[in-house]
Amino acid sequence: MPESNAYWTLPEAARWTGPYYGFETVEFVIGESAAATAGGHYAHWLARTAPEAATLYDRDRSLTPPPADLDEVWSCAVPEALHYNRWIADRACAFLSEAEERPFFLFVSFPDPHHPFTPPAPWAHLFAPRRRPEPSSVPASCCACRPMSAACRRSTMTRRTGGGHISNS
Repeated sequence: MPESNAYWTLPEAARWTGPYYGFETVEFVIGESAAATAGGHYAHWLARTAPEAATLYDRDRSLTPPPADLDEVWSCAVPEALHYNRWIADRACAFLSEAEERPFFLFVSFPDPHHPFTPPAPWAHLFAPRRRPEPSSVPASCCACRPMSAACRRSTMTRRTGGGHISNS
C-alpha cells in the first residue's frame, strides 16, 4: 500500500503514480516534519534533489532554540523551497499548468498546520510569541459536546506553566 513507508522501498514505487481510490494520478507526502522524508513521492524527490536536507527537519537542527516546555514546536531548518508544503503547492501548480481541456478534479491536501509544529523560515518568525496573547481555555466548554461529555468529566484540563500548552491529565 502506498500510504506505508515500507512500500516506498520497493523498486516499483519509484514509477508509481496511481490509480489510487478513484484518482488517476496521485503524489504522496507521508507524515509531517521528519516523517515526510521516509516514504512517498516527496521523500524520493528530496532524496534526489537535496539528500542532505532530510536531517534539517530534526529538532536538534532548529534555527532557534526550541521552547523547553513544548517538545513538538521548533523552527525547521529546511529551506522553504525544499519544504514539503512548498513541494505540494508546486506539484499542484504543475498539474494545473499541464491540465487538458477536459474536466478534472484536483484534491490538494497540506499536512500543516499539524504537530509537530515545525515551520521553516520565514514563516517560523512572523510573530513574536511574547507579543501574542495566550489562548484562553474554558475547561467546562468541552463538556457541552455530548459524545465527549463522559470523557470530559473523567479528565480535567491543565495548563503547563509558561508554555500555554493545554493537555488532559
